[in-house]
Amino acid sequence: MGRKSIYTPELQATICDAIAAEGTDQAGFTAGGIGEKTFYTWLNKNEQFRQAVARARTTFSETCPPKMKVLAKQRMMELLEQGQVIRWERTRALTQEGDVRIRLTETTVNVERRPTPAWVLNKILPNPIADINQAIAMVTAAGYLVIDPTIPPEREQASQGLTDEAANSIKSKLLGITTDETEYQELDSVYS
Repeated sequence: MGRKSIYTPELQATICDAIAAEGTDQAGFTAGGIGEKTFYTWLNKNEQFRQAVARARTTFSETCPPKMKVLAKQRMMELLEQGQVIRWERTRALTQEGDVRIRLTETTVNVERRPTPAWVLNKILPNPIADINQAIAMVTAAGYLVIDPTIPPEREQASQGLTDEAANSIKSKLLGITTDETEYQELDSVYS
């Protein structure tokens, strides 16, 4: 029989409040006094906890201060442009005992640049669009007007104003002059 879980609704609320306020899972499991492994185990095995954490993440993303959004965008741009920088240090202490005691400390610093992680690209780049209807829905949802090529030009013109032909027709009727090409040809034959 395993250990009794320390999971309680109160602990869940503490964890989710921290995530909603700070935006990171680490803030949540630190506030709850649990380890990272425990947090992710609960996330994978407990549907109620998973939904509460998802709501907390959504709350944070909706109420995130503008400065944090700018910093997040800057970090994403760094990752895209430069890749991920991994830095680690190793310190080694050498001592010699005998007549003279020598203590030598050597620190090695390693820096490695790795290409942009795939998870970053997946978050930033949109999924490919499967068909034209999905593309139209996405563009419309973004607030753009989609002109349907199946609409006859007469209906489309109504929303775009007068055409030159319609304007000339109105002018000719108001001024009592003709704009019809056949009438011009008849007048040309009379005067020639």
